[in-house]
Amino acid sequence: MVILLASITVALTAAAQPAKGKLVAAISFGNSLDSNLWQADILRNSHNRVFTQQDTLWLDCADGVTLWLKKSLPHSYIISFDRGFPSDTSGANYRLSDVNLFWQATPTDTANPSGKLEGYDRWRLYYAGIGGNYNSTTRFRKYDGSGNRLLLQEYTQPNYLLQPNTVYHCTLLVQPPLTQLWVNDQLWFSYTDAQPLRYGLFGIRSTKSHQWITNFNIWLPK
Repeated sequence: MVILLASITVALTAAAQPAKGKLVAAISFGNSLDSNLWQADILRNSHNRVFTQQDTLWLDCADGVTLWLKKSLPHSYIISFDRGFPSDTSGANYRLSDVNLFWQATPTDTANPSGKLEGYDRWRLYYAGIGGNYNSTTRFRKYDGSGNRLLLQEYTQPNYLLQPNTVYHCTLLVQPPLTQLWVNDQLWFSYTDAQPLRYGLFGIRSTKSHQWITNFNIWLPK
């Protein structure tokens, strides 16, 4: 079931960016993925690869992949990072699509660690899919744990879709009941939730794509 909610607010240029307070963690990716810090949901025997190189995280996936941050997060936090696509567009999995995120995520039944998107349908979480559906939609959803994927906001205009040779600086604010997602210094999504998700995991997600992530930091809101 998909339900459109009217209680979301969007202010693309007028709102002030979230003020960062204390730096909680500046996460270095190094040259190998830290299994104490990250856990990948990934199809077995697939051609998906999640790896690090020269302090850059890479998702090179023919199918769905979710990389969960295992670090315990504060009640309120800001996560910021840069994300983009390789300049070489000839790779097998190159597709300008699916810069996706999960946050405040908790399972409500047996977890499906395959990495398939439908495996999370009965989790509680917030989800942003930038350039989904072959780069035709950008969507913000709340999964309520019962199988409902509540559609909070959707864009189809070109300036909210992915562009080649572009670095996407993402800033995620979680300050229940408020959550916001900023992209390149513009507020794309802002939602004050009447039934907020007050804790949960943060995950980097994509499918059928080749992407990189750098400059991953966690802050307290000021």
